[in-house]
Amino acid sequence: MIFIALATLRLRWLSFVGTFIALALGSALIAAMGQVLATTAGAPDRAPQRYAAYPVVIAPHDTLTVPTWQGGDSEPLAVSHGLPADLVAALPDARVDRIIPAQFADGPVSAGAGRPWAVAPALLSGRAPAADDEIAAGGRPLGARVKVVTGDGSHAYTVVGTVPAGLYFADATAAKLWPQVDALLPAGGAEQVRAVVGDRARVLTGDDRARLDPGRVADGRARNNANTIVGIALGFAAFVAIFVVASTFAFAVAQRRQEFALLRAGGALPGQIRRLVCSEALLVALVAAAIGALAGPSLAPALLDLLRDRGMAPDWVSTVSTARWPAWTAFGTGVTVALLGAVTAAWRAGRVRPGEALRETVVESRTMPAARWVVGGLTWRPRWSRWPAPRSATRRRRPTARATCRS
Repeated sequence: MIFIALATLRLRWLSFVGTFIALALGSALIAAMGQVLATTAGAPDRAPQRYAAYPVVIAPHDTLTVPTWQGGDSEPLAVSHGLPADLVAALPDARVDRIIPAQFADGPVSAGAGRPWAVAPALLSGRAPAADDEIAAGGRPLGARVKVVTGDGSHAYTVVGTVPAGLYFADATAAKLWPQVDALLPAGGAEQVRAVVGDRARVLTGDDRARLDPGRVADGRARNNANTIVGIALGFAAFVAIFVVASTFAFAVAQRRQEFALLRAGGALPGQIRRLVCSEALLVALVAAAIGALAGPSLAPALLDLLRDRGMAPDWVSTVSTARWPAWTAFGTGVTVALLGAVTAAWRAGRVRPGEALRETVVESRTMPAARWVVGGLTWRPRWSRWPAPRSATRRRRPTARATCRS
């Protein structure tokens, strides 16, 4: 049967061009989407931003655990309570960080909040703030007089230093605005710090420091959005491929109806006709799915850039995954889709009668199958229910002068 299918493909290759293109494009799209999904799902989290320059960070516990019969239930705190005073006193050499709710009166702060000068980056120009009415800020000219809104209200400050980004107060001013200590940045090693801290706070090192970044929640939401969008696109691509392949195979079978009738007249059984159609679909699918699976991963970088530019993928993910499972998945899906799409066409081809070989036309006797008639009948509405009656038809007809005279 394979040799007959090969001969049929060689003679009637034009009938299978649409199926071949649909399978190749569908497999390429599935491979590209799978590569993007492997990239967004398997990419590491964003590197630490706020405390990238500090190897060890001491932060307060940000969850509340309530004992239950299942062991315990934890939820994040809406507002942090800060570090205990005895822990801050036990580490006098550590830098103190305070996250001060603050913003410029004419716009938000790029870093999201004000902080003390002890944790500020290197100056671009100017000097460090020292007085209560002095700040260092990013994007503001030296000597500018700006208003900053904090918990104490709106106050005027003079920009005495410029930094890459953010808003920084003098250490004494930050302590007045926000007495709570939100983080300590010790100079010792992690093990030494853990011995001093104990269970009073968290000691974060490595990638765990990224938990304190202000965009941590937004990063997780961006990753979930990308995975959802790509997953939906994968299912949609497979769904469309099945229907396109099924339609193209049905059209090819309708064109070859007389040919199948001649085979039946020559002694071919219905099962052999079905196996012939399925063999043709398998041969076409093997080549088309292989081409699509090999070409699809090369489209993943452009697709990832497109999603990232539109805010549908994390902006820190730039390296495409080298996983091989998307290509194998696309190849297997392409072959499976082709066989599923050819099932109905093969069943209809096996029902061709030998007597149809004597007909001059190759158009099938029933242009629409029963399933299409049922779906069309369920979605059809009478014409009178779609448009309202014209106004002239609803008016009461007035009697004419001639009718009045007769009466």
